[in-house]
Amino acid sequence: MPTLGAIVVELKNLPKIFRMVQKIDRIAIVCNQTWIQTGAEIEGKLIPGLKMKSFDLDKENEAVEWLEA
Repeated sequence: MPTLGAIVVELKNLPKIFRMVQKIDRIAIVCNQTWIQTGAEIEGKLIPGLKMKSFDLDKENEAVEWLEA
């Protein structure tokens, strides 16, 4: 589980992320940490126009296909 300090750092980065949104529309998170996957999907819902989806490590090919769709 992320610490409060880690969450604060992520929230401080939101302005930078909002500027980047204009350049990208999808992000695939490939990892085996449930809390990272959950956090990424929540963050994706907070950023207008950006879709974030999480994939387990063994689903990397699905992640690439999703990005290319």
